[in-house]
Amino acid sequence: MASSFSWLDYSEQDKRKMLDVISLFNEKTTRDELGVGSVRDALAED
Repeated sequence: MASSFSWLDYSEQDKRKMLDVISLFNEKTTRDELGVGSVRDALAED
């Protein structure tokens, strides 16, 4: 079964915000905004 979602479009600004959020799912890069990757890497070296 495929997943789907929908929303009611109240304004052009709301539409733009939602399309911006959806476009984030197409990004193939990763981020480590909290910096936990460096902690993980340090623990993995032991």
